[in-house]
Amino acid sequence: YVGFAVPKLLQNKRGDASTFKQNQAIHYYFMAGYVFKINSLVLFKPSTQIKYTKNAPLSVDINASFLLLDKFWVGVMYRHKAAVGANIMYQINETLRIGYGYDFTTTAVTTGRPSSHEVMIGFDLLRNKTLFKSPRYF
Repeated sequence: YVGFAVPKLLQNKRGDASTFKQNQAIHYYFMAGYVFKINSLVLFKPSTQIKYTKNAPLSVDINASFLLLDKFWVGVMYRHKAAVGANIMYQINETLRIGYGYDFTTTAVTTGRPSSHEVMIGFDLLRNKTLFKSPRYF
């Protein structure tokens, strides 16, 4: 897959003449990845995301994940000069998956929070295999 996104394409000005005006910076995201079949039990998904914001350092994420037995994801992440992390996800059944992610800041400037935890729950409510076959690994 290859993707490009620009959330907040139109800048929002908050406030009026009697208060401060604040421009929200536009963020540009480029992402790409591919799923390689290692064997019948293991898939490998490397991916990257690049974020550009005017007057801010370029942010580059590199990810590597493995899908084991079509049920269990395990992966690692590196954000250039900023953070490292790991994640796991388990497909409980055809419609429900749960996961956990952790990242650790590698810079000296952590603003009091050197790490973060994330709990993920995913639902595929309209999963119908008879319509078409599309393995969704993204």
